[in-house]
Amino acid sequence: IQKVLTLDAGAAGLTFGALTNLLAVDAAYVMQLGQFAVWLIAELCKLTLTLVLTIFLLGPASVGGFAVALLVQPLVMWSIRVTKRWQKELMKRKDERMAVVSEALGAIATLKHHAWEGEFERRIAYMRDREMATLRAIKLLEAATSCLVNETPMLAAIAAFLCRTMIFKQPLSAAQGFTALALFGLLGNVLGFLPMVLNRYVQASVAHGRICTFLQLRDVDGRQGGLEAPGLSKGSVQIINGSFAWAEPPASAPPSSGATPHDAPSLLTRRRHL
Repeated sequence: IQKVLTLDAGAAGLTFGALTNLLAVDAAYVMQLGQFAVWLIAELCKLTLTLVLTIFLLGPASVGGFAVALLVQPLVMWSIRVTKRWQKELMKRKDERMAVVSEALGAIATLKHHAWEGEFERRIAYMRDREMATLRAIKLLEAATSCLVNETPMLAAIAAFLCRTMIFKQPLSAAQGFTALALFGLLGNVLGFLPMVLNRYVQASVAHGRICTFLQLRDVDGRQGGLEAPGLSKGSVQIINGSFAWAEPPASAPPSSGATPHDAPSLLTRRRHL
């Protein structure tokens, strides 16, 4: 909050939508990671105990099951990298959508006066569709990864049983088989929990990077707003060595149609640099 109050938003080029996402979404991701980190420590202890008991029960044949579990990990790591890249893209598109929504709400009287409701509605819908497409891809990848991880314990158990009976030529009793299935089931619980924790880590990592970038932005150099400059009458404005710039519409936005002025969005997105 202190950074928001002292931030030079004009020089940083931040929008109200980006600030909203930082305070409401990114901060929540970082806090949630702390909860999942505690669970991760407990699950790692459970994983270590499960591996020790499985080796004690099946002997060298358990290596076959562990090998199957390890072969799945490269796919999981690839999924994490792709999810992290898509998560950054998702937050970027969410910032763009929130900026347009805030712009429309802040100038609703102007929109009504010039009949620009349709133009902004189409723009918001277009950005929302892009955001939902990225979110849908992330969720599909997470579902595929979870399905693969959940099937890993059964495949690992089959591989361990085949190694014991066909490679090491050792008998497999019913007690050993059912106990091994229970242990591999515990292994499945740990592996099933792992993608969720890694997903939270990816979200928190992206959020942490965005928050760090925000905290490193330039402040207003101790200047306070609302103070009247000496020598100026009330209501006067004096600009010294000032420059002005107007933000262009996004290149990916759909072209304007109908009688809507081409430069209408620019009238509501102008920025000034003093």
